[in-house]
Amino acid sequence: MPATRSKGGRGRQSTTSNMDSASQDALHRRIAELEEQVRQAQLQQPGPDLGTKRPRKLIMGPSFTFDGSRNETKVLAWLCKIDIQIRKNEKMREEPIDDKEMLLIIEEHLDDTPLRQYHLKIQQDGEFETYEKFIVWMRTFYVPLDSLASNRLTYTLVSNVKMKESTTITRDFSMQFLGWTRSQN
Repeated sequence: MPATRSKGGRGRQSTTSNMDSASQDALHRRIAELEEQVRQAQLQQPGPDLGTKRPRKLIMGPSFTFDGSRNETKVLAWLCKIDIQIRKNEKMREEPIDDKEMLLIIEEHLDDTPLRQYHLKIQQDGEFETYEKFIVWMRTFYVPLDSLASNRLTYTLVSNVKMKESTTITRDFSMQFLGWTRSQN
C-alpha cells in the first residue's frame, strides 16, 4: 500500500496516481458496489410511521407570565392569554395540539413561585391528564372562594327580585338564605 504522507510533510498524495488503470477500475466498481449496498439498506429500513407523532416546534408569542396572584381577574386574564397561545399554535399548524403540548405552553408562562407550585402538584398527584384538569386546578388553587359573594351574585341573577327601598341586597340575602328574621335586626 502506498504511503499517504511524505517525509516533507506535504500532505496526502493522490492514491489514484500510483495505481494502474485496472486497479482504478476495480476501486470504482467497489465504491459503486458499496454505495448500492447503502441504498438497499436504506430501502429495507422501515419508513416513518405516519401515525406516530413527530416533534413539532411550538410558536411563542409575546412574553407574559403568571405571578401567582390570587386575584380572580388576573388569573382569568392569564388563562385567556394561554388560550390565545394555544389557538395560535393550532392555527399555524392547521391541526389541534395535544394536552401535553398545551401544558408545555403553560409551563413556559409561569413565574417562579407558580411554577414551583405546579411541579409540587405534579409530584404529589401525577401529571395533569388534560388541559381542562389544569384549568380546574388553577381556578381552585389561585382563585379564592368567596362563597357569600358567589351566592349573592347567584341570588341576584336568578331570583330577579325587586328590592324594597328599605331593604338592601345584603339584608334580603341574609333573610332569605341565612334564616334571619326582621326581629333579629
